[in-house]
Amino acid sequence: MKLHRFLTILLAAGLALAPAVDAAPKKKKSRGKKTAPTPAKTEAPEKKADPSAPENHEEAYQKFFAALEKQYKENGYDTCPALTIALLATGDEFCVESWMQRAAKEGNAVAIHHIATKNLFYVPKSQYLSPEVKASVAMLKKASDMKYTPSMVDYSAFLREGIGVIKNEAEADRVLLEACRSGSFETRFSWLMQTKRLETYADLERPEVKSEIERGNHYIQYFMSQKAPDKATAVSMLTQAARRGNDRAMFELSARLSTTDIKASYQFLRLAVQYHNPDAMHHMGNLLLAPTAELTRQLGIKKNEASAITFLKVASMLGDNASRVKLSHFYYSGVYGLPKDDVKAYRHLAIASVVRPDPAVYAAQGFMLMSGMGVEKDVEKGLPLLQKAVELKYPYAVALLAYCYFRGIGVESNAQQALYYLESMAVRNFPMAFVYMALMYDEGGAGLEKNPERVKYFLGHAELGMKGRAQECFDEYKRRYGKWQLAPIGF
Repeated sequence: MKLHRFLTILLAAGLALAPAVDAAPKKKKSRGKKTAPTPAKTEAPEKKADPSAPENHEEAYQKFFAALEKQYKENGYDTCPALTIALLATGDEFCVESWMQRAAKEGNAVAIHHIATKNLFYVPKSQYLSPEVKASVAMLKKASDMKYTPSMVDYSAFLREGIGVIKNEAEADRVLLEACRSGSFETRFSWLMQTKRLETYADLERPEVKSEIERGNHYIQYFMSQKAPDKATAVSMLTQAARRGNDRAMFELSARLSTTDIKASYQFLRLAVQYHNPDAMHHMGNLLLAPTAELTRQLGIKKNEASAITFLKVASMLGDNASRVKLSHFYYSGVYGLPKDDVKAYRHLAIASVVRPDPAVYAAQGFMLMSGMGVEKDVEKGLPLLQKAVELKYPYAVALLAYCYFRGIGVESNAQQALYYLESMAVRNFPMAFVYMALMYDEGGAGLEKNPERVKYFLGHAELGMKGRAQECFDEYKRRYGKWQLAPIGF
């Protein structure tokens, strides 16, 4: 199948999108007594209208809402058909929040579920009964009371743990059992998980587990493959789950076959993409940005930047943080056909930090906050994030912190402090730190004299670990920027 045809089918099948900021409301006309105009200098700047807002795409919005209603009636988990309509209408990967907000106000349970759960990722125990969490769980209960199965499953889990509501295991069991009447595989699997019936591989012999597998519940087979006693059994279970439509099993089989059967691996990858697996989307995007010579030889796959960006966007819409981080870097750099857009670069990181933060996200978000890139400058918020990434031993975070001290970004300029951080980075087997120090001595800075001999010294050390690439990297920095410069995200 031609790649452009594959993408067309993918888009027609449906996508999932990440949250976006609401469009600014229109100002109401004053009906009171006329007053003297306020001086322009005291007026707050008016926010620009969001061109992706649903009111600008009314026909598409009505189709979007109809798709959500269909999903609600079917108690489905796949929001892709509805979200695809929004994506194709706007071309904006951040459009869905305003569309879901309107649908929720109009009473759609799927949209209410989306709005309720977007801030319920990784709630710390200290925040279980905070006003914000309680409000979100109360909204989730509204969708649960509408008998929307995914909301019932999630609400039962919060009842069981006492998140946003008083802990009530008996009520959690009641809600979950009622949800199971829908017969969906996802719901039945959730019931088995929440009631601790899938703790060990031996649990496959439980009558209720066996009967559910016989019904075709591939979620059980995929999950229990991780507990299999040997590799052959695990592969057999993954294969059965993939044949029954489990996208995670498809992707895992693709990964397992990548070094032994490249054609079979690619076929499983394509299937996983068609089943909307975000890891597969991310992998496909990376593959098309830089296909190996073997992929080109055996499968005829060639570099295709436009398609690669499409896959990465789709993966980010489906919740894949790795794609969000990569897209953030691309927007910052303005590469692969994307415009340079610091706001979108930061926005991807902000969403990633809510869904599943990691050291790379902490470091990039902290650096952008300290620099005021795409977001209002906030050193008090940004510096602790960057320092946290350093504490988690993320090497590039150390480089960013050193760069901040060298340039005086959010902290007082101090080249010696920057050298201290880079030296600590170098001893942890990160030879690029030597290149960075060479660039510092090539430029000079606060408390640091230019020194060609030190440049040569550090490049010599870098060469030991970079096998001839150190001078090339040094020259590339000088050619592109004329000096040392770091992006928020390093690859």
